[in-house]
Amino acid sequence: MRIHLLDLSSSGALGHADMPPQSGEIVWVVCKGSEILARTAWVRGSRFGLAFDKALPSARLKPLLSEGRRALESGTEIPGFA
Repeated sequence: MRIHLLDLSSSGALGHADMPPQSGEIVWVVCKGSEILARTAWVRGSRFGLAFDKALPSARLKPLLSEGRRALESGTEIPGFA
């Protein structure tokens, strides 16, 4: 399913989806070539929190954050970011 990442850290993410995963569900987040195993920590409406199985190393996190910032600044949508 397609989700939008609204916030991203080394230990988890805030997501938004029309049909979010259920609380406690195990999911794979695939974003810009990175695959991250996560558990849905909570769900409120269309927003949900993801807790990553292992913390993202800075070398993987920084490029994802940079890509998301560029998308926001340019006003273009990149799959996985909103």
